[in-house]
Amino acid sequence: MEAAQQKAAGGVPAVFPTLGSQILDEQLAGYLSYVAAVGVPDVLIVGSSRALQGVEPQALQQALAVRGYSDAKVFNLGVNGATAQVVNFMMRQLLTPEQFPKLILWAGGSRAFNSLRLDRTFAGILASPGYQAVLANQKPEFGNDRRLLVPLQPLSAYGFLALEQRFSPETYYRQFPRILGQYDADYTRFDLTGLQTSSLVSFASFARSQNIPLIFINLPLTQDYLDPDRLRREQQFQAYLQQQSRAQSFGLVDLLRQWPTQYGYFADPSHLNRYGATAIAEQLAARTDIPWTVLSQPESESG
Repeated sequence: MEAAQQKAAGGVPAVFPTLGSQILDEQLAGYLSYVAAVGVPDVLIVGSSRALQGVEPQALQQALAVRGYSDAKVFNLGVNGATAQVVNFMMRQLLTPEQFPKLILWAGGSRAFNSLRLDRTFAGILASPGYQAVLANQKPEFGNDRRLLVPLQPLSAYGFLALEQRFSPETYYRQFPRILGQYDADYTRFDLTGLQTSSLVSFASFARSQNIPLIFINLPLTQDYLDPDRLRREQQFQAYLQQQSRAQSFGLVDLLRQWPTQYGYFADPSHLNRYGATAIAEQLAARTDIPWTVLSQPESESG
């Protein structure tokens, strides 16, 4: 496996017509490179930039190995701006059944499920040449290269974006304006009953049909970010997740308020840095309510 993970010069080549997002294109190519070189990951992390930066796949592998899952493979397929609609599209229309993992961790938060929020990422997908290829029943292919190639962006070969910076309110707001929740467009128009929820229901049903356990991780936010207006919306989202997890039979790990003032784990008020992402990975590996046992099942049993 180590030999397969040698970095190749030149980054990851395009494997498909563009899907309207550079990071989506690169993450897709990186994932197919990983599958070709290492094999299909046992655990796949999906979601928006909060997932991309928020769950460290190598740390999760190492923590699982300590618990007896020594061969577990983990990849982070997070994409900036990935809503429920985008995640559903990526898994159902870009990947083939042979590329599916044994377990899916969907990490993120409320913004990916707000149906009144403009879905710029999916709009870019709809207008892209890659989407036309999907409509023509084409699938991305990596070819015969069996090296694990590394994207040109600062992504790891496991799909993770590691950020070093640590959030400090005293210095952060010298560079960026402080926007209160009452003026934040992601929260002022807020609907958890529309298209994004339909996409969640569709994806949860798809995961069940493939016998793939789905776990949603509601990632932490800082107290600085959770002013009264945002907190009210986030509490609505917590209740929504509880209801949906029961109705759609997916697991739920709600970590929203576990680190209100542990700013050293955050890169900004709402995104984790590499230290927070490592701590999250280690925390998840220790949880008994995540069905890690599927990782040790034979292929014929794990679906």
